[in-house]
Amino acid sequence: MKVQWTQQRNDLYGSRWRVWEKDYKDQQIMKWTEFKDGVIRMNPHLNQYSRWLFKKGDDYLMPEIKSDNDTHHSNESYKTYTIRPNDTIGKIAKRNKITIEKIKSYNPQIKNINIIFPGQVIYIPVVNTEDHCIMIDEYSYSEVPWFDIAKHEMECDIMEESGPYNNNPKIIEYHQATTLNPDNLTDEIPWCSSFVNWCMKMADIEGTNSAWARSWENWGNSLSRPVTGCIVVVSRPPNPKHGHVGFFYDETENYIQLLGGNQNDRVNISKYSKERFVSFRWPSDAEVYG
Repeated sequence: MKVQWTQQRNDLYGSRWRVWEKDYKDQQIMKWTEFKDGVIRMNPHLNQYSRWLFKKGDDYLMPEIKSDNDTHHSNESYKTYTIRPNDTIGKIAKRNKITIEKIKSYNPQIKNINIIFPGQVIYIPVVNTEDHCIMIDEYSYSEVPWFDIAKHEMECDIMEESGPYNNNPKIIEYHQATTLNPDNLTDEIPWCSSFVNWCMKMADIEGTNSAWARSWENWGNSLSRPVTGCIVVVSRPPNPKHGHVGFFYDETENYIQLLGGNQNDRVNISKYSKERFVSFRWPSDAEVYG
């Protein structure tokens, strides 16, 4: 048995304390301290503008006790997700590789999928939990989601396949985030920029769509110093037009550490001399953290 915020009610009115004392205290569903914060988290329209008061006729998502067998779909697990600014149900579905209809079936409290609010908490189904590399679970909560996506790929140990006719399908997927000819993709094609483009695309941020590493040199906004997760462009001697691109991870006195793709034929963390530094970049429409 567990408590979930899945009960829909439109008969409530008055203060949070009144509702808890009248309907939830005796049921011992949850303590007052949990209730008063949870009800705001699950119902963002219950706020200072409504004077924190329930209004009869409005829909609210409230706690109820459910058995394990009665939790959403019995053969699937789920997670909670807090809506962020500029989120849409479509974007959330795309990032989690599920359909909009799937999200709707888990969130009957959403009457109009085109109307969601930052801070609102919804349920996201996780259909397959056997392989952690199939679904990205946690990056949506991050202030730098593309970097969490990159770390997830590194944890999955993505690398090139051995042999001239074997290709890692995940690296082919990275290439598909660029304008490379889809009919001639292999994991032998340099893929550092493809990896960065794919990570940004999965975070719903427009990249360069180019497989050329130096295409990031003037992308977004320039940073005077590196911050975790920023895009770093370095040169690749001897040709000044060649380069490499990855995400800033750390630095020492003489080296920059990048989390990137096509680093020794895999996604990993590698170091590059600061003498090769070209540019630090950040998405133009994202707040800089760090």
